[in-house]
Amino acid sequence: MNLFEIPEPTREIALRPYQEACLQAVEAGFDAGIRRGLLVLPTGTGKTTIFSELVKRRAQRSLILAHRVELLDQAAARLRSMGAGRFVSVEGGDQRADPGSDVVVAGVQSIGRERTDRLSWFDPRLVIVDEAHHACADSYMHVLRRYGCFGDGARCLGVTATPHRLDNKPLHGTERSIFESVLFQYTLREAIGASWLCDLRGYRVQGGADLSGVKSSMGDFNAGQLASRVDNPERNVAAYKHWAEVARDRRTVVFCCTVDHALHVAELFQDRGVRAECVHGAMDPEERSAIMGRFRSGETQVLTNVEIVTEGVDVPEIGCVLLLRPTQSWALYTQMVGRGLRPLPGKPDCIVIDVVDASADKSLASCPGLLGLPPDLDLEGNSLSAAAKRVDSFSDGRKAALFRRPTTFSGLFDELTEVDLLSELAIPEEAAKCSRFGWLKLGDEQYRLSCGGDESEGRRAAVLSVDPLGAWSLRLVSDKRDLCHPVGDDLRSAFRLADALIRQAYPGVAAVADRSAPWRSSPPSEKQIGVLKRFRVQPDVLATLDKGQASQLITKLMAEAGR
Repeated sequence: MNLFEIPEPTREIALRPYQEACLQAVEAGFDAGIRRGLLVLPTGTGKTTIFSELVKRRAQRSLILAHRVELLDQAAARLRSMGAGRFVSVEGGDQRADPGSDVVVAGVQSIGRERTDRLSWFDPRLVIVDEAHHACADSYMHVLRRYGCFGDGARCLGVTATPHRLDNKPLHGTERSIFESVLFQYTLREAIGASWLCDLRGYRVQGGADLSGVKSSMGDFNAGQLASRVDNPERNVAAYKHWAEVARDRRTVVFCCTVDHALHVAELFQDRGVRAECVHGAMDPEERSAIMGRFRSGETQVLTNVEIVTEGVDVPEIGCVLLLRPTQSWALYTQMVGRGLRPLPGKPDCIVIDVVDASADKSLASCPGLLGLPPDLDLEGNSLSAAAKRVDSFSDGRKAALFRRPTTFSGLFDELTEVDLLSELAIPEEAAKCSRFGWLKLGDEQYRLSCGGDESEGRRAAVLSVDPLGAWSLRLVSDKRDLCHPVGDDLRSAFRLADALIRQAYPGVAAVADRSAPWRSSPPSEKQIGVLKRFRVQPDVLATLDKGQASQLITKLMAEAGR
């Protein structure tokens, strides 16, 4: 048995509550006319079980697409064990599906080429795309078009742990997107809170490398250039020493930049008496399978790799993930950390060790960001869930401040003695670059703009927010309307389109909402002062505000109060 094999269960699998809810959401979406839906669930929450049960219940000819040969046999075994289909077979590499099959698990490399005759006899009514964040690739698109998923042919269901792509092509939210709607989403926080996944403890180790000048390609660092900066003895030894202090007794998977980097790190552990091996894609399949088998059994304690153990690996014994590969990709980061999330009796948590380096790039993925916390928050070895729970108790203003000021886990429990109020109320830089309006940033993913009012319509406002797949939308609200408009996947373009929609909806709004409007520099009005006093804003704070800042503060306080 290797890492990718799943023992066939001897009894019927009892679905978890969220899995049943997921299946009901899929059927409801299909009944409502959705032809291409997406499921988003964390690694380790049983996505294969969910789509196997769906195939079983719908009893239709079904095609399951996967991008790696190891995943084909794994999915087929689960489908058979759950009784999904009368005849399940595999099409990929040297394997050919039997023409009598009603369920086929296929490798996209095999059937996704133009003009291929593989599976020419098969006419599925349902196409399931496993690891659907890959689905924008041409090979997947050929298959989906071939089976009519963009017309009246097969329905399509994508399943993924991370609805993000390296190349930023949209999976959802635009007319050109593959999937029309997210039919169901189950968050990492929900899964950890319900104990379906284990909690994370995070450490940050200073790596000492300088990442400035490393080029990016398709949304992430160039691997070769990155390795030239981070694959050095000093950084590797620093990572090993920290691992030895906090995770020496844990089964560990190490993610590296290149094959040479992975080999160097494995040798470093071996030289210090640790049972370590390296696995990579250029290996002979039998050799790779043997190494993975030894890691699964515990004969090998530490496994170094380059994006081999990111998908389809079920080893609950993994208790530490050591990240030696800095990444700008949340998709890749989520997959890497996900290897350690599966629970096991006696397993208290998974330790994540982030080796961080000098970089002006604030978008680098890190453990706290998995639950929407500031990426540069130092957990100091503490629980990610505990940090999230603490931040949940903060006001929106204090939450927003966290994203501008590096802090630590212990710092979350310090009393807030001073808030840079003027900074909190300033027009955010990302808005100022592409909008003339005086937007206020609330939290990390929402912007609000007060738009005044007149005799016919009062309390006008605009709210720009993003959904879990990165699609921005604009809500135009007042005492007479509440309308929502999609404005794209790029924040810069979203601001520009939002400006145009606001001007169209609220004629003359510039006099109120323009960030350079003369009224903003006037002293606060008596009405503003009265409102702020009711919110118990102290006199020394009131004395520092102009009319524009007072307006922003009122907007902020009302948003925090849910008004």
